[in-house]
Amino acid sequence: MGIKKKNITNLIRAYTEKNDNAFRDEAYKIACIFSEDGDDTISEYIISLLSESMSLVPQMDRCLSDFFRALPISSEPLFLPDEISKDLLAVGRLINEHQEKVNKFMFMGGPGTGKTEAARQLGRITHREVFSVDFSQIIDSKLGQTAKNISKLFDDINSMPNPENAIIIFDEIDSIALDRINERDHREMGRATTEFLKGLDDLNKKVVIIGATNLKEQLDHALVRRFDMLVDFDRYTEADLIEIAAQILSTEIKDQHKAISGIGKVSRKFFKSLGILPNPGELKNSIRVAVALSEKDNPSSLFSEIARRVSPTTRLDEYNLRGLGFTIREIEQITGTPKSSLSRKFREKDDNAKSN
Repeated sequence: MGIKKKNITNLIRAYTEKNDNAFRDEAYKIACIFSEDGDDTISEYIISLLSESMSLVPQMDRCLSDFFRALPISSEPLFLPDEISKDLLAVGRLINEHQEKVNKFMFMGGPGTGKTEAARQLGRITHREVFSVDFSQIIDSKLGQTAKNISKLFDDINSMPNPENAIIIFDEIDSIALDRINERDHREMGRATTEFLKGLDDLNKKVVIIGATNLKEQLDHALVRRFDMLVDFDRYTEADLIEIAAQILSTEIKDQHKAISGIGKVSRKFFKSLGILPNPGELKNSIRVAVALSEKDNPSSLFSEIARRVSPTTRLDEYNLRGLGFTIREIEQITGTPKSSLSRKFREKDDNAKSN
């Protein structure tokens, strides 16, 4: 087959753009080409250099088709409500102890609820490599080709040389497996869904499959039934989001600045005052940017940046904060106004209210 110009240009482009994931993916493709051409020594050497962890022995699982993309193992903290965390621990235990009896899991929930990140964390916990299926490579406008691609996809999965070392995540599985009885669904996609169901029925039991969807109500019921365990990620209460926001803020401050004394307590009250918070994925991005743009060791700058991104309509008014139960010390932290000035303003306002 031989290395093509495209492989070299892709490798160089990824290097110059400092895109580590793209660089690694292209390097693995080149290693596979060497293997297919009979040069196993150089192929194994390249793969050993690219191995992400000593706990993961380099495998030729990397020589999968373009339907797959390797996801880096995540070491970042994953903030989840207790109920979801318990379910993920149960999934990890099932993978480790009953992998040939229970191997298909469905993660359901809105965007930014942590489904893909949870799959990456499971890879770390269970010492497996995580591969994401790229459905843009599978869905084809040519009649019948999508079903053929799905058949090829499952052939690739079942022929993996070390299936016990892999987790395959079907991210946005709804893009290919919507309800077949939906009249708005094209007949072609109905055939694709049928082929997908067949692939799940014939799946190698040593491979762990995780389906992830934002549209759980629209999934084909026959597909959902084929998964051994469903995990609902739409279980964030208001209190959960406030606590998660405070934990994210504390982590980001430690990573980018030095810790700000006493910020934990005031940050929880502050996030509660912002009203409805977004899902953790969006929340994390907003807080990370706010911390990066804020002045070091200046809480008032930090809170202002967070409010602007998380709740743009919120005004950090000192009188409003007082009405919400913030202490003068906390209002000073949030607004940057000295306590002496705040005390004087509040006293004058109270005196005026009494006189009227």
